[in-house]
Amino acid sequence: MRLSAIHQCLVGLILMLGATSQVTPQDTLVARQQSLDALLADKAAAHGIVGQSVAVLKNGELVATATHGQASVELSVPVGEDTVFQMFSVAKLFVNTVMMQLMEAGDVQMDAPVATYLPNLPSQWQKTTVRQLLTHTSGLPDYYHWPNPTPENEDTAIALAAKGEFVFTPNTDYRYNQTNYLLLKQIIETITGQSFSEVMQGRMMDPAGLTQTRYGGEYAVVPNRARTYFAGENGLLLNGPIFQPDYMFASTGLNSSAPDMVLWTKALLDGKFLPPERLQHYWQTQDLANGKLGGFAAGWEYWETESFRIVGHGGGNRVDVRHFISKTSGDTISVIYLTNGASTNFWPGSISTAIAERWMPGVSSWLN
Repeated sequence: MRLSAIHQCLVGLILMLGATSQVTPQDTLVARQQSLDALLADKAAAHGIVGQSVAVLKNGELVATATHGQASVELSVPVGEDTVFQMFSVAKLFVNTVMMQLMEAGDVQMDAPVATYLPNLPSQWQKTTVRQLLTHTSGLPDYYHWPNPTPENEDTAIALAAKGEFVFTPNTDYRYNQTNYLLLKQIIETITGQSFSEVMQGRMMDPAGLTQTRYGGEYAVVPNRARTYFAGENGLLLNGPIFQPDYMFASTGLNSSAPDMVLWTKALLDGKFLPPERLQHYWQTQDLANGKLGGFAAGWEYWETESFRIVGHGGGNRVDVRHFISKTSGDTISVIYLTNGASTNFWPGSISTAIAERWMPGVSSWLN
């Protein structure tokens, strides 16, 4: 069942509950759905967001969906239930999950030096650990510097990064870095003996039943994929390609839809990829050598307040997949928020948080 059919079932249930319940309108599912629809319209107007697709899960069960806007401005194609979006760095969540599987199986040790698996790396990188790659605490130089041209192949990317100095002493800070994920890709391929795409198909797509999720850069023909747009000067909307070569697929190049990401999220939370208690184990950040708190938990962006834990990942300043966990109740609200760009720059994490607030009041306090 795809999202529009689910949406109709939810609305029918909502109306039935609204007719028989004494709950105030503000507390009903009707009010939440209306509020969600209104939020997307408001954000589209405020930021010039072209198209949006949303799914919300509570404790792994779908509770709301919504779409708004256009998949293609040129062709006047609206965002539909099966619209596919470029996921950009949300692709890292698949890598993180496979790495957790390999660590659970004992095939990879989190604190092992990278040289254990990749002996031919530059000598100055040999002591970098797998944990440091996943948590962006390696200090390795980055091969990717937008808007500079992207290296054309994997060897060129490694050679370019190897010319740079460490940007900080490992495990004393954290800084988001694409080199880390290029090395994680190489570790995955080395350990499994398969290509990266084969591993992801066998470990992520197939077990979760994903039918619209595939890798492919800007020149790939991806069915139902929305056009991606950019913010130009003075609110001008632009379109154009982003170079996403195959060697970057651990960092970007994934395409998916809200329905598929619902299936993947359910598989993750239900223990299809690894036991739930082990997932929670990996969803803990670590102290740095200087006593500061790191910003990533096994590759997942991590924030914590007195009342909530927030884990997930954004991508391309267009999409966001995030879990909001109440320390009090143990409930988890998962938000899948997908867009194809806007005429102004915005942070999708703030919108996924605003969506989560409708099911978990107070969670937006983490942004303060």
